Amino acid sequence: MRDTLVKLGKVFQEDESFLQANPQVSKAFVLWKNAWQLAEIKNKWFTQEFIQKAVQDWGLALAEEKVDAWLERYTPSKSPKTVALITAGNLPLVGLHDLLSILASGHKALVKPAKDDQELMENVMALLMVVNPSLKDRLILAKGKMSDFEAVIATGSDNSTRYFESYFGEFPHIFRGNRTSLAVLTGEESEEEMSGLADDVFQYFGMGCRNVSKVFVPSGYDPNQLLNAFRKYEHLADHNKFHNNYLYHKSIFGMNLDRFHDFGILLLRKVPELHAGIATLHYEEYESLEAVNKQIEIIKEDLQCVAKAHPEKEYEVKLGETQRPQLWDYADGVDTMKFLTQL
Repeated sequence: MRDTLVKLGKVFQEDESFLQANPQVSKAFVLWKNAWQLAEIKNKWFTQEFIQKAVQDWGLALAEEKVDAWLERYTPSKSPKTVALITAGNLPLVGLHDLLSILASGHKALVKPAKDDQELMENVMALLMVVNPSLKDRLILAKGKMSDFEAVIATGSDNSTRYFESYFGEFPHIFRGNRTSLAVLTGEESEEEMSGLADDVFQYFGMGCRNVSKVFVPSGYDPNQLLNAFRKYEHLADHNKFHNNYLYHKSIFGMNLDRFHDFGILLLRKVPELHAGIATLHYEEYESLEAVNKQIEIIKEDLQCVAKAHPEKEYEVKLGETQRPQLWDYADGVDTMKFLTQL
């Protein structure tokens, strides 16, 4: 699988020398790029901008040295099993890490893609089978009711998790529900770091669990300082679905007489809640970093990651890096490969 992952990374990076040397893969690559267009037609949240970002980031993550650093930590299972994979559909290729983990650990994957990400997931499976034809027996697309599997990895909402527990709880499993991410600012961030915060907030329209939905700022911080950093995403106001969410929340906040900052593409509110709706962002002031760190420790089970200019803890990342996880950065802090190799 090591070579397969590296080759997939080359395809994602559009490595011309590799594609020219592998005509069958080159043909599959054309179909893969066509799938981007179909994905956006079926799901307007999957813009070409964000599909391209997801694929490029995957290409970087699957660089040879990173694949080696990931795989050397594990020994593939000696008793291959069929693992049912139920993916989320909030981001392009959001289920790919689980799929590659299942294959890398030696198992078969019975895949039920989310309707919203069906086009990309089905086509990346087809691409994998061209890159490595031996995977045809290990990649199964679920049709109808799932059966004949021995473990489950499923991602969805908190409501979906209750469904997963009811139907699949008897099997070895990883179930994931709603999480979100936050950022902690000191007021001394550089222009580059603030630009990174904008990425953390706006990439994929803020729909991922790794997107920042709340920002902690020092007491007295002027929220308008965020505006300059956020201007790089002003073009999202032209996206119909995103702009409709902006208008909807603006109307609701107005009717409720809520106080908010209107940035034109995003509404900023000073509230304690973690989760924020599309085109909205929450913020909260703190008196000391020690106090905010204690608060984060209390709520960290609800968090995917914390963005800071200078990360210190395992679940902290640099501003601008929340949506660029490495192969060893596991969702919810659960080591998926360890789970799979020990089945």
